[in-house]
Amino acid sequence: MTGIYTAGAWGDDGATEYDVSLKVDMTASQFKDVIYFLKNLDTPAYNLVDNNCTTFAYSLLSPYISLPAGSGWIGPLGQGKNPADLGQDLREKSSTYGNKLTTGNGLTSPSTTNCN
Repeated sequence: MTGIYTAGAWGDDGATEYDVSLKVDMTASQFKDVIYFLKNLDTPAYNLVDNNCTTFAYSLLSPYISLPAGSGWIGPLGQGKNPADLGQDLREKSSTYGNKLTTGNGLTSPSTTNCN
């Protein structure tokens, strides 16, 4: 743990390019629980190594799908979960996820969503 924390922030990443995505199947009740958790969560402290966007998503989704480690070195700060290593681990285990895994270059997320 690095001990270097800063205020977290929520943001909209709509229309952002990506290279790997994973579909997570869950029941309506499970999805409702996730949305309820997110809506009632204060903005968590952010740490590039110990509590980043990948760490948060991993913790949120791991009860519903088995995820690979997704960990690697984050510069001189140490080792932790990060998007590059999680993406590579997913690619390497593509047979585990079948059609739930999408890979490619320059894929774009939806510009808007409605989870209400």
